[in-house]
Amino acid sequence: MPYFLLSLLIFVTPFVINPFGDYFFEPPKVVFVQILVELLLAFFLFGKVNWRNFNHFQLILSAILFILTLFQLFLLSIPHSFFGNEVRLQGIFLLWHLIALSLVGSRLDVSQLPKVLFPVCLFFLLLSSFLVEPDTNGRAIGTLGEANALASSAIFYWPLALVLKLKDRDKILKSGILFTALIIILLSGSRSGMLAFLIQIIFILICKWLGLKKAVILSFLFILFSLTLPFIQGGGWFENRAEIWQTAIFAGSGEILGNAFGNIEQALFEASEKLNNNVRFQAVDSAHNFLLDFWVQGGIIGLSVVVLLIFLSLRRLIKNKKTLELAAFLGLITVLLFNPASVATLVVFWFLIGQGFKGIHYNWPKV
Repeated sequence: MPYFLLSLLIFVTPFVINPFGDYFFEPPKVVFVQILVELLLAFFLFGKVNWRNFNHFQLILSAILFILTLFQLFLLSIPHSFFGNEVRLQGIFLLWHLIALSLVGSRLDVSQLPKVLFPVCLFFLLLSSFLVEPDTNGRAIGTLGEANALASSAIFYWPLALVLKLKDRDKILKSGILFTALIIILLSGSRSGMLAFLIQIIFILICKWLGLKKAVILSFLFILFSLTLPFIQGGGWFENRAEIWQTAIFAGSGEILGNAFGNIEQALFEASEKLNNNVRFQAVDSAHNFLLDFWVQGGIIGLSVVVLLIFLSLRRLIKNKKTLELAAFLGLITVLLFNPASVATLVVFWFLIGQGFKGIHYNWPKV
């Protein structure tokens, strides 16, 4: 049962849509995810889980993040912080579910999921790119409803799809997986998706010569360098990441508890008014960088917790030689450092964090 529910979360969430009403893409996915996580959590709780078997660091950090959100609810009393805005529904309530998914995910293993579903989902992402009408800029959005979110799903699926084996056809299969992911990213027009794809390719290639630890470090150096590109290249009046990032840094400055999760749009607007920049004329409900989102919403505490979770998870994944999970993780981190996150991306991101806290070593086939 837990792996069935986990399969629905990972493989079905990107394709959940609501053909009726005003909110076609994101809200139905959020509700779908919350229901499934609650069922997963209930299964573990009523199954008499031995919490002593969980990683103590993960439990402590998750508890800190949970307590922080409780303080925000009762002390800050900010409207809409519990559910978030009606477009994304990414408030405290969703964050609680993602924390729970990370904890439960540390007791499950991605290698136990049906391997064939990774390339199958990649194919259906490509199919949805053609079936769903593109956005006003002609970029494919698929069933994700947003071009960068579509690319992010491909970034997660393709490395893990490489585990599938076909006798005498492995090279053809792997070439097909790479080609499919590349086409999806090109159709989406996502520059961050292409950057993440290249970093994943480089990581997989160099880890054979340098080892996982050095390959991860080098990949992060590439990622850090890429963060300078918005400042070097500048940008349009709208979606100018450099200006939004500067506004977000200012909005979170000096905030210990943050401005409350789900309240980022108001926090960015107020900071923009003080800075007198163009962000105040836009409807911006994300810092276009998940670390800055935590900085603005969760303050110093929230940002520190999520950075520690990622660091500890990556360290364990390296120790356990989880090449494919690391490739997917690095790709997701890259796209999340440039774009607002879809709940479909957040689900696999937090699940991979949980995978890093597993104590059991599973040997995946070599890439």
